[in-house]
Amino acid sequence: MPELSDEAVQIYLHVVRHGGATMAELREGLRLREPPARATTWLTGLGLLREDAAGRLHAIGPALVAAETLQEEARLRLEQLRLERTRSVLAEFGPLYVQALDGWREQAVTAVPMVEAEALLDSELSACVEEVAVAQPGEESIARGLRRALERGVAVRLLCPHAHRRVARSRQDVLDLSGMGAQVRSVAEVPARVVVLDARVALVPASGEPAMMLVVREPALVAFVRRVFESYWTSGEQFAAEYSAPVLDDLRSTILAMLAEGAKDEFIARAIGLSVRSCRRHIAEIMKTLGAQSRFQAGYLAKELTPSAEE
Repeated sequence: MPELSDEAVQIYLHVVRHGGATMAELREGLRLREPPARATTWLTGLGLLREDAAGRLHAIGPALVAAETLQEEARLRLEQLRLERTRSVLAEFGPLYVQALDGWREQAVTAVPMVEAEALLDSELSACVEEVAVAQPGEESIARGLRRALERGVAVRLLCPHAHRRVARSRQDVLDLSGMGAQVRSVAEVPARVVVLDARVALVPASGEPAMMLVVREPALVAFVRRVFESYWTSGEQFAAEYSAPVLDDLRSTILAMLAEGAKDEFIARAIGLSVRSCRRHIAEIMKTLGAQSRFQAGYLAKELTPSAEE
């Protein structure tokens, strides 16, 4: 703030003596070359001058300004005390927030052993009221729980590998469920076992922990798992007891892609839901069709026959 100037003193005294003044009156009365904008702005900032709606300046007594200043100081001190109390309360809430957040995370996603997950799944299936969506890659079956859900009028969607059309036990379970009203589709490869119940809870495998499952209850995460399921579901083929030409082509293309990557028989079999023996029979048929003498050659021919993404 500028220092007190003679011009500012003269302006203030002039306004006091005349009961107010406009900028033009100040300039004329004090015989100034230019309107005293800087000095009047400084006085207004101090509170010694106030401008009315008509643009006329009025003088305010220093004692009144000082009293108002003290009131403002008192208000600021009270505000500072309030902020300090607020900061103190927030500091107490900090550990409570962390504790609650940890509890929410534990409830949102919980890792459980496979045996416990199976019991939990059975319980959740009994509580399901709208829909259960299942992606089932292997031969392990939850048909019993799905049958009970269907009997209660719950909608069931089951996604399984194409290979289940040729696996007797899996095929019969699927056909039985389909006969009860379940919607069943198949794809060449179901990458993981996933169950979504009522868009309320999802069970997914724990990465790197084959004996563990993740129980997901956080709504946004459950919705994400459901969207992943939907992406596979929309690409699936209606389940039937035999391989159709498109299904067989899809299955062979998947095996070819894995051969091209150098995948082992056990990995391919697990990925497409076949036993290793059945998988090797498929591979042998593919090698014969390609005229390949070895898996290496079959993989090479598969790459040559598979169109690149750029083409």
